[in-house]
Amino acid sequence: MKVAFLFPGQGSQKVGMGADLYENMEAARAMFDRADASLGFELSTLCFHGPEEDLRQTINTQPALYVTSCAALEALRSRFDEDFVVEPFAVAGHSVGEPQDIRSDQGRSPQRSGSSNDSNRATDHGH
Repeated sequence: MKVAFLFPGQGSQKVGMGADLYENMEAARAMFDRADASLGFELSTLCFHGPEEDLRQTINTQPALYVTSCAALEALRSRFDEDFVVEPFAVAGHSVGEPQDIRSDQGRSPQRSGSSNDSNRATDHGH
C-alpha cells in the first residue's frame, strides 16, 4: 500500500485540534508535553481550548500547527511495531506544513538526499 503524508499550513488551525490525539495516544501526549516545556507556556491548552483569537495569531498558530502535525505523525508511527517503518512515497506541506514534510521524510530534503523518493516531494513553497 502506498501512503502519502499531507501537512496543513496556517489557516488550518482550529480550537480543539490535537485534543483527541493527546487524550488517546501516549506518543502524541509526549510531543505536546515536550512542546509545553520547551516553549515555557501551555501550547496544548491553547490548541485544545483556545481562545480562538489567540490561536489565530501567527506567533501561536505556527507552533500549534507544527506540534499538532508532529504529534499526529508520532501517534501514527507508534501504532506500528518498531521493526515496521512507515515510509511515505510522497510528502507535502504548505507554508508552516513544510517543516513537518521534511521531518516526516526523516530529515531528507531534495538538496541533501539524492534519493529516488525526492522526485515525489510536492512541497508548495508559495506563501
